[in-house]
Amino acid sequence: MNRAFVVCHERGYGRIPVPPERLRRCQVDAQSLARCLASELGTDGPREVVPDRLWRLPALRGVRTRITVYLALGARWEDASRLFADQRDIRTDDVPLILVPSDVPDRGAFPARVRLLPLTDWLSLGEEGLALAAEEMLSSAAGKAAKQQGIMPFRVPPGTRWEQVHIDLINDEIVDVAVGGARSRRSFDEMGLADQRSRPPGPGKLWVVLVVLAAHGGELAPGEGGFAETGKLQKWVSDLRKHLLVLFPGIEGTPVRPFSSERGYRTRSVLTDSRPRDGR
Repeated sequence: MNRAFVVCHERGYGRIPVPPERLRRCQVDAQSLARCLASELGTDGPREVVPDRLWRLPALRGVRTRITVYLALGARWEDASRLFADQRDIRTDDVPLILVPSDVPDRGAFPARVRLLPLTDWLSLGEEGLALAAEEMLSSAAGKAAKQQGIMPFRVPPGTRWEQVHIDLINDEIVDVAVGGARSRRSFDEMGLADQRSRPPGPGKLWVVLVVLAAHGGELAPGEGGFAETGKLQKWVSDLRKHLLVLFPGIEGTPVRPFSSERGYRTRSVLTDSRPRDGR
């Protein structure tokens, strides 16, 4: 019969028996943890990218964001760089967010633009099981992603809707933004919408799309705005949609409604044009 004990050399205690049940340890079921996270994030379920090591949590519902969430196990192990660094999914996602169980590993195992967050900061155990502070976690990650790009996201109170965001075009290069009772003015560069390829950087394509939308009261019907190539406009609107999600982290839904053949593109946020008109 096997017996467990510890040895204590103080006061002559010698061997101290240890009940076998006290040696029992819990082992994490990684697949179940991935399913739990997917449920908390409101996704359809995890997809195993690397067997028993990496899961992708796709199709975010409740909080629409450009961030794609992953669960990674063994990110500090010796084989982590070989397994994770060249994953195509991670490299092609706009802003990959990697969740690790506790300690954040060295960044060498992942591409530089990856956001790394420990689950211990956002996951708690309550009476009904594991609970993830999903909205706060995604808002935090969106803010970090924006700052990495040199963009300062706006402070968005919890529960804010896109309809409560007002973007007013003051002139061709500046907007006045009101959200959550606060108001501030930003240039196209401060909004992260500059064309960095030009010297000095000038307004980029996404800024042009925003200006045209504001000029039309947040609506851009088919054929309006002077955009000749529909395919490029679709791509620019999609990129602007993603960019606004980073600028205003935590707001549910999409800032630009899906394209309608009758009305074209329509923003949920309020866009107005206060530029001086000729004759004013």
